[in-house]
Amino acid sequence: MTYRIVVDGLLSEFASGDAVLLDLTRKRYHLLNETAGFIWTVLENAPSSEEELANALVAKYHIEPDRARGTAARFAGELVSMGLIEDGK
Repeated sequence: MTYRIVVDGLLSEFASGDAVLLDLTRKRYHLLNETAGFIWTVLENAPSSEEELANALVAKYHIEPDRARGTAARFAGELVSMGLIEDGK
């Protein structure tokens, strides 16, 4: 699966490693920790698969690939359930 951001009117702000996503269309905000914020920036740059997200996590945080895949899959699933990203196939 390749994920892409789908919400128009979405702003992201980063400070001290954390991020805030402002969904102006739905009038909601989402607080992201450092890792989630990093994944979001990867998605902002280009549609990405879970494997690409996991590889980016391994490169940045030097974690085990299995752990990175689990983190990428969980966060992508959360973003899909919130309607912020979709499988772009």
